[in-house]
Amino acid sequence: MINQSLRGALARLAGHDVSTSWLVAAVLSVALGVWAAVAASRAGDRTASLLAVQFVGLLVSPISWSHHWVWVLPLLLWCLFGPHARRPAVRVLAIAWIVAVCSYLVSFLIALQWKGEPATRPGWQSWLGIVYPLLGILSLALLLAVSRTRVTRHPTAGVLPG
Repeated sequence: MINQSLRGALARLAGHDVSTSWLVAAVLSVALGVWAAVAASRAGDRTASLLAVQFVGLLVSPISWSHHWVWVLPLLLWCLFGPHARRPAVRVLAIAWIVAVCSYLVSFLIALQWKGEPATRPGWQSWLGIVYPLLGILSLALLLAVSRTRVTRHPTAGVLPG
C-alpha cells in the first residue's frame, strides 16, 4: 500500500504486478506531463512547469513511497497563491489534495494491510489506495489546462499603494 506510483496503483487494482499496463500508463503520463510542462513554461509559469516534471517522476517511478509525494505542498501553494488561484478547478484540486493528505487515508490503508492476509485486499481498499496517483494525473491535466488559458489580472495587482 505504501507504493503510490502508477505501477503500485495498477498492481493493487489487478492483484499482481502489471509491467505491460504500467509501461503504457507511464508513457501516457510522460506525454501528458511534458505537454503540461511545456505549456506552463510557454505561459511563463515556471512553478507549474516544475510541478509537472516532479509529478511525472512520482507517477512513472516503479516505486513512489507516500512520503515522496511531498511535492503536493508546493502544488498546494501554487493552487492557493499562484496565477490561477481564483479558478474553481484549481481550488477543487487543492481541496481534494488536502482531504487526501490530511485524512491520513494512505496511512489508514497501510495499517489495514497487515490485519489478516496481506496478499488479499477488498476492492474498496484497492480503489482508495490509488488516490495519490489518480490525483497526480488530475494535477497534470489541470496544470496543462490552466497553462493553455490566459490569466486575467486585476490592473492594480502587484502595485503597492503610494
